[in-house]
Amino acid sequence: IVGDFASYNTVPRNRVARVNPDGSLDATFNPGEGANDFVSCVSRDSAGRYLIGGAFSFYNGVQRNGIARLNSGGTLDTTFAPGTGANGTVWAIAIQEDGKILVGGDFTSFNGHSRRNIVRLNEDGSVDDTFDPGDSSPNGPVNAILAIPSGPIVIGGEFSGLGAVNVPNFAALTTGGQPDTAFNFKLGLSVDGPVYALALHQGGIVLGGEFTSI
Repeated sequence: IVGDFASYNTVPRNRVARVNPDGSLDATFNPGEGANDFVSCVSRDSAGRYLIGGAFSFYNGVQRNGIARLNSGGTLDTTFAPGTGANGTVWAIAIQEDGKILVGGDFTSFNGHSRRNIVRLNEDGSVDDTFDPGDSSPNGPVNAILAIPSGPIVIGGEFSGLGAVNVPNFAALTTGGQPDTAFNFKLGLSVDGPVYALALHQGGIVLGGEFTSI
């Protein structure tokens, strides 16, 4: 579990903790000093490590701007090196089948690379240059990402479009980061308010947010 808390059941746990199935604190997961600001998202990779994103700049005393990877026991995974990281808040993380990491949020650069609100990282934390939306980047924060196996990258957030492409708050990108026109225009997609969560369910996509019509 992640958030903006300082303890779990009175035990110090700064914004990151692991809980047993019965709700008790898992003491084998120890984040040390934890994160120095809120953590908004967490995703577990195939190796059992946890990627966390948020508004923090340090994890257990080590500089990590907006994103960090934790070992299964809660310690910082120093083999994941995002450099200067995001220059704003990270709101969403999704891990592709190939291990690459999609990161969404409210930022304009990542480790010195110009990336507006979405970036893809290699497994070692470096920026994946094969994914570059450029002028077709979301023009507002990305709050949720869904990496559909053998399908598009679906995003939800508080944007009006992908560059000049008008797709309010809910859209899809190709694996290279460009607008997926087949997905975006097939049904004339338009959501009239922010999207905060996305999930796959029985072949369809479930959206949650602050909207009244789609």
